[in-house]
Amino acid sequence: MAAACVLLALVASLTVVSAQAPTVVVPQTADQMSKVLFPNFEDITMVTLFGSAQQNKAAGTIRLTSQPHSAGGVILRTPLLLLDKKYANSTSCTPLSWRSVFVFKSSGSADGLAFVIWSKLRNLGSPDGYLGYGGPAVRYKKSRSMAVELDMAKNTWDPSATHVGINSRGSVKSLAWKVLRAPLNDSVPRRVWIEYDGQSLSVSMGKGAKKPAAPLLRYAMNTCNVLKQPGYYVGITASNAGGQSTHDILSWSFSASSSASLCPKCGSILNPAKKVSCCMPFQCCNGVCLAPTELCAGTTCCGSPDSGRVCWGVKCCSVTSLCMTKQKKPVCCPQVGNSTCCM
Repeated sequence: MAAACVLLALVASLTVVSAQAPTVVVPQTADQMSKVLFPNFEDITMVTLFGSAQQNKAAGTIRLTSQPHSAGGVILRTPLLLLDKKYANSTSCTPLSWRSVFVFKSSGSADGLAFVIWSKLRNLGSPDGYLGYGGPAVRYKKSRSMAVELDMAKNTWDPSATHVGINSRGSVKSLAWKVLRAPLNDSVPRRVWIEYDGQSLSVSMGKGAKKPAAPLLRYAMNTCNVLKQPGYYVGITASNAGGQSTHDILSWSFSASSSASLCPKCGSILNPAKKVSCCMPFQCCNGVCLAPTELCAGTTCCGSPDSGRVCWGVKCCSVTSLCMTKQKKPVCCPQVGNSTCCM
């Protein structure tokens, strides 16, 4: 399929615009695309803050780190579609194109920050040189993840103190990198463009709103070989070493193309003729598109009391099988009217 898509417009300048509310659109129909727009962070209801990350509501920013040996992250709560893969175990996979643009401001000595793609809304990686992405906190090779690091301090695995790198699977040893001459921790806001066209990943950076003509770094890769599943969480992490450095995120946008093959149609139990189209990672559940976090045990569709089934622990239970024990605790009985279960 063609990788090109209509992408989300950039924020017009580095100045934070307080009048514009954040926007998150997760595709539930085939003609939609994933869109994320945070012109500022006055409203953080759509993201999760990890570790040392804190909101500065007055400034409309997120400070990821400030204290020594700390790590912080801001991650979108909802997984987004990054692969054209109709089923999780399907061998057929086509990468979808996507773009992430954010403005950051760093000061101090170390260590740096990273744009991350996670398979799970998990805990942070380690602090210090691991940038909140990798390290002992992450299971190497089994981590279905990617990152673009903006490194500001040299570790044993780094090519230089200041560089841009492309990482995968929780490793902080970059697959490709570009050494930078100018420091990134000089308290000057910078805009970063990270773009994937379905075949290669490119990274650009500048102090203004206009993207440079040529990227700093371009690396050919197939995200199907790294990510595997369709839905992923996106965000930005950072870490400090022994110094007291700050890493602030001023604004952020993200967009990704969608695919009709990921949007099977289905109907409800009560009205099977009325079809809805749910794009992965959403699942059709009794005529409604539900996120994985809304499913029973994250995988099973139980519907609602109107459909006759509800989620009970890690399985579905018929509402007619719910019974109140003598201790006034509800239980799910395997059969209707099971007196033994209700005693």
